[in-house]
Amino acid sequence: METSHKKFIKLSVLLISSLLIAKVSADAASYLYLQGNITVASTQDLIWIKDGSIVSGDTVTMDLEVQPSVTTNITDRLYLKNQGTSSYSVSLIVTSAISGFSKCDIHVYQNSTGEWQYVTTLDATSTSSQYTSGSLGAGEYYKLDFEITAPSSGSGSFTIKVEYSSSS
Repeated sequence: METSHKKFIKLSVLLISSLLIAKVSADAASYLYLQGNITVASTQDLIWIKDGSIVSGDTVTMDLEVQPSVTTNITDRLYLKNQGTSSYSVSLIVTSAISGFSKCDIHVYQNSTGEWQYVTTLDATSTSSQYTSGSLGAGEYYKLDFEITAPSSGSGSFTIKVEYSSSS
């Protein structure tokens, strides 16, 4: 009987010690809290407009048909519009280049004053082509026009990534 009495005393001492350690640890702790509220905007600020229609989502696909061995200009078909109320810093980067074409230029114009102003030309035959100092204010547009010199046959594709962040 004495053995179980000793075990009970040891268990009681361990329990009391554990409670004291827990109390000291709790007294030493400090807390910070973060409460986040997230509101999903009713519309996307930067949008593509292709052939006069708004494109839903963040990707636009342009199917451009050109004649063999001829330089073709395709204008007034693709726009990037800031329909939000904030300004955005914008970068245009060729991430996948077209091969076999002697020219595939994308001429970028901006409309912030009611007139189209030339901004830059991206060379879609080179992944080193980029424009990283753009700014698109509320209600402003970029217009992307294409100048393509095709080979005698074939086809190809390219990808332009538009990176943007709020600058306000």
